[in-house]
Amino acid sequence: MTLTMLFRTGCAALLCLPLMVSGGSYTYIDVYVRGEIFIAPCKINQGNNILIDFKDVTTTRIDNDNYREKLDYRIECQDNRARAMKLYITGTSSSVDSRYLSTSVSDLAVKFLADNKLMPLNEKMTIQYPVQPEIMVILAKKPAVKLPAGEFNATATIHIDYE
Repeated sequence: MTLTMLFRTGCAALLCLPLMVSGGSYTYIDVYVRGEIFIAPCKINQGNNILIDFKDVTTTRIDNDNYREKLDYRIECQDNRARAMKLYITGTSSSVDSRYLSTSVSDLAVKFLADNKLMPLNEKMTIQYPVQPEIMVILAKKPAVKLPAGEFNATATIHIDYE
């Protein structure tokens, strides 16, 4: 046997070693990992609706933010850890100003202030939980418009997005 032949035989034996050790065949299985990641839930006002009642409103006094009520709400998260959130209010925009909420009276609207800054309807603002802005609800109307007497209402939804 020559040295070359011996070398070739040795290489072939090394290449076949895994097959010889495993008995000439092998078995495998796939492993699938699955689960679901949950973020501890947060709630606004414990899931309860919020009613703001302006009671009797004099149409000539609506200008200059005379009718203002605090939006009494509370965001609570189960784990209570600090986190960035997006807070926003959705609803139908008013013809008075597209940043305001429309009401059942066409020239009457509701505007929102968060910490004394305009909080445009349908626009997200960043907050750092557990700090929550003070939100004021204010009646507004088109300038020089005479509003009809009668009841009015409006509906909006408060949302939070969080990670």
